[in-house]
This record gives sequence, structure tokens and C-alpha cells, in this order.
Amino acid sequence: MSTPLVAGKNCTVNEMQQANNAHSRRQNSDPELPQAIEKKQPSNLKIQPRIELREATKADLKKIVEIEQECFSIYRLALRQFAHLLQYGKCDFIVCHVGGQLAGYAISLYRKNSAEARIYSIAIHSRFRQMGLGLSLLEEICSRAAGRDCKSLRLEVDFSNEVARTFYKKNGFLENGIIKDYYGKDMDAVRFKKIL
Repeated sequence: MSTPLVAGKNCTVNEMQQANNAHSRRQNSDPELPQAIEKKQPSNLKIQPRIELREATKADLKKIVEIEQECFSIYRLALRQFAHLLQYGKCDFIVCHVGGQLAGYAISLYRKNSAEARIYSIAIHSRFRQMGLGLSLLEEICSRAAGRDCKSLRLEVDFSNEVARTFYKKNGFLENGIIKDYYGKDMDAVRFKKIL
């Protein structure tokens, strides 16, 4: 790389200024210089974490119980109940990992000689909400139920849980009645159903 000229016997002040200006332009266009590689990245770029859905295992149960306790204030399942569901056989028990962390789970139940499956629970830890994980789990449950020749899916939702009710309606479920006192006195549930 050349160095800027300095005034001397063979260089006029005007020539010196022109040479220094040319040198400055070369410096600013040099790709090896820090200012040339400090390009601003678009602020709207979001890196999507890797999402993995898989069967739950015994090793997942402790974290699943933590998610259950964080998501639900009443009728929480205990570790023993999750362990039973894991061995039950007539259910799908799916977990969702985001960037290697267990972020949520879904359970659907099946009955012998029934063409209707029941979504028992879907829960996403609060740190991982608004990432589409609930939808990913729901779609997986629907796909697995259809794969078992089920014709419909049903579930119950707390009447006061508007977020959940809106989520299921948006994804093809229809309200199919109210169950009085389902969660306790004056705690009704809305029954939902979806034809597969």
C-alpha cells in the first residue's frame, strides 16, 4: 500500500493534496480495513432456532412437570401421572425442543374401537411462546390421529381461557358445547371438536 506524499522539492502543495486525497479514497475502499467490513446487518433479520418434535422419554419427565406447573394453576398432573401416560400405549406423548431445550409437550389419548381421539394437554413454557410451537405440536397430533384412522379430535378448554379458545378456533376446531363445573364449582369448560 502506498503512503501519502509530503511536500518536498519535487511536489507542489496542490499535487500533494491530490495525492493525499487519492490515498484516502484507496484506504476507504480497501476491503482489509475495519471500516470496510463493518457493514450494518438488517435489524429485521431473525435467526430461527432449530425446532425438534419427538416422542417423550423418561428422561424428559422432570422438565415436563416443571412446564406443567408453570402453565397450569389447577388440575396439574404429577410426575407419577406423566410416567403412567408414557407407558400407557394408547396415547401420543410428544415433546418439543428448541435449541436443545425442552420447551413444551402434547398428549393425545385414544380409545379402543373409537374413531375419535382426545387432546389431553398441550403446554408451552412461557419463555418459548409466540414461536409457533403450539401450532407445531397441534399439527403433529392431528397428523398422528389421522394416521391411526381417527375421524375427529376433541378437547376441553377452560371457558375463561380466551387465548386457548381463539387458538383452537383459528386451527379448525369448532365449539361443541359447554360442560358445567368441569374444573370445579363455577369453572366451566368449552368442548371443542375437529373433523380430520
